[in-house]
Amino acid sequence: MNKIVILFERTSKSDEKRVETLERVLAEGGYSVYVDRHLKISVDWARCVDERIRGADAVIVVFSAKSLESEMLGYELEVANDAKLKNRSMRLICVPLSVEAGALGTSGPLLGGYQTCAWTNPSETAPLIAELLQQLRESPQQNAISVLLGSAGGGVSSESPF
Repeated sequence: MNKIVILFERTSKSDEKRVETLERVLAEGGYSVYVDRHLKISVDWARCVDERIRGADAVIVVFSAKSLESEMLGYELEVANDAKLKNRSMRLICVPLSVEAGALGTSGPLLGGYQTCAWTNPSETAPLIAELLQQLRESPQQNAISVLLGSAGGGVSSESPF
């Protein structure tokens, strides 16, 4: 069974409704889905999120332009980016909820180059889910374009292609 982690900004009710739909459909499709719904940052939260993301077969990031300003989501994106650099078979799929979402926000650069399924209108739910399921079934892309530059600070990992 494939393990999927869904990341999103927890304080956005509209984002949460879409995430709930996505979580339900993926679980019905036989995937093991983890959605972090903690609202408080702590060491235990960070450890749990880190373990879940690094143990996942796929990470789906659902975001709006505003949600990219979230410190929690920013941390999760850095962990997902690092996990993807170390495990190229892991999928990282970005689901922007608005056209400008991918280009805005402090975490925007962490999302460049990964598979994307835009969900700019709730009426696009069925096609989006079909596209996500197709991407989850395909073999992961392992080219340099699907790899990010790494985390914002620190040294370059020995596993990094850079």
